[in-house]
Amino acid sequence: MDRETIVHQMKTSMFGQRYAGSTMANTVLNPEHSQKVLDWLKECKNFLLLMGKPGCGKTYVCSAIMDYCYGKVSDVYAMREGELFERLRRTMDLKGDYRQEIEYQLDHGLFILDDIGSSGEGQTGWRKEVLFEAIALRYESQKPTVFSTNYDRSDIKSKLGERAYSRLFASENTIIDMFTYPDLRIS
Repeated sequence: MDRETIVHQMKTSMFGQRYAGSTMANTVLNPEHSQKVLDWLKECKNFLLLMGKPGCGKTYVCSAIMDYCYGKVSDVYAMREGELFERLRRTMDLKGDYRQEIEYQLDHGLFILDDIGSSGEGQTGWRKEVLFEAIALRYESQKPTVFSTNYDRSDIKSKLGERAYSRLFASENTIIDMFTYPDLRIS
């Protein structure tokens, strides 16, 4: 299979058909944010955090990054927060221990975790612990990681905790605040 077919299948399975044609050239990022993302992609380490309201283009950017990075890093993998929790629940049902499963799920050259905080069930202690573990594992590895969320800085601090906040907003990370962007679904 050629690269275009493989990437199309990956983006469709991980983000859905709507994002299959996403490219960095077609993102709706303003010029300053586009440059910050391109600079991050050149170095391709640490975190890229995309924050903004629903519909502002965060998932599109995640899918475009997958397209851009395929073949440039050892492997690229993406999932939504809800999918991570579902996989961990299944593991717990079978084995009872989810920590090894977190490490397994996150062990990729580039990992994208889309929609942090969107699973709708609130941040229970277990969910908060899982998200912290995911953030901490990727932070310690310095592997390139993209997180997207509808949370703003204060939500991240209050809902995910100080330790997660400190790692997400570490000075070496790239933060893209898209809260001023319109909802592209209804514009």
